[in-house]
Amino acid sequence: MTELEIEPLARSINLRDLGGIAAIDGRQVRPGLVFRAAALSELTPFEHAHLAGLGLGSVIDLRNNQERAEHPTPWKDLGARAYWALDYEPSHTGGLSGVFGNDGFTREIAHAAMVRTYRDIAFRHVDSLRRLFGDVARGAPVLFHCTSGKDRTGVAAAMLLTALGVAREAIAADYLRSLDFDVLASPAFRDCPPERREAMAPVYSVHRDYLDAMFESLDSRHGSAEGFLTGPVGLGAADLSALRGRLLA
Repeated sequence: MTELEIEPLARSINLRDLGGIAAIDGRQVRPGLVFRAAALSELTPFEHAHLAGLGLGSVIDLRNNQERAEHPTPWKDLGARAYWALDYEPSHTGGLSGVFGNDGFTREIAHAAMVRTYRDIAFRHVDSLRRLFGDVARGAPVLFHCTSGKDRTGVAAAMLLTALGVAREAIAADYLRSLDFDVLASPAFRDCPPERREAMAPVYSVHRDYLDAMFESLDSRHGSAEGFLTGPVGLGAADLSALRGRLLA
């Protein structure tokens, strides 16, 4: 896949390869092994052809049960050998509760709700992270995604890059690349009435303070992001070594 081919895919399905991101030990993430994306339920022939050419071993779907039922991921059609998703229902108690249905919300309210949401995402997806790390360490290329490919997927990418010893600034740079994504093309957002889009802009976007809130929450509860990975996620020294041996060169 050439750079000219990657750019439209980044805009339409937020697809990108984590390959090329540098770790602090001087090595880089190998290309062609870990991909992140948004919803894949309505692929164009162009998008389908490129995803089918990735040689995917597994697809990890971070969406809830309702999202997956409404917009299924065509993992078999893409040639993936396995598919995994966490069995969970939409949350009615998270940071975004009330934002979508409240006519009185503002950009400031939406932004604050996103910050609250990011403080909890990693903790709600411990099982997803375990599966992601295990699949990556075992072999064939892995693609993980959610609806917009920026929040749950962004946190999962940040955790994987942390496990690989990537510096925080490089993690943030990858996270902020979702600004190139046309989020209103996502099935979850495209039907938002135009008159609500201004207030909803913080939900549609990524901001550095969202990611910072996630890391601050990990620091507060586990001492560091690494403490979260070795604690609740359960990565040991051998697991980290296997991940780095597989992904870094």
